[in-house]
Amino acid sequence: HKHVVMLRQEEPGFPTPKGLIEWLDSLTHKVSILVNNQKAKSFPPLPEVADWRDVLKHRNLFKAFVFNPSIVADNIIPIPNGPKWNSKHTELFSEDKTERKSLYTAISSR
Repeated sequence: HKHVVMLRQEEPGFPTPKGLIEWLDSLTHKVSILVNNQKAKSFPPLPEVADWRDVLKHRNLFKAFVFNPSIVADNIIPIPNGPKWNSKHTELFSEDKTERKSLYTAISSR
């Protein structure tokens, strides 16, 4: 699909569901959206799931590529977050990070 728009959930200007529907209404073609927040937050935010379902049903939304989706829909393509803090091991939760966090905190507060 040729038309892909990237939206960053944590940046100023991120559209509300209503604003995104209005924008989709103005289009003459279908688009896909990529929603990236670079955090391990779910999208859409749980309090707003019902409003975002209306966006996902819109005739001009082809696919939504989403990191850590909080809902299941036919046009959501989940993107895995990948391993977090994977420094020494490849297990899912890897090693304890308490010591490393303390080190980084001590260095950053100097």
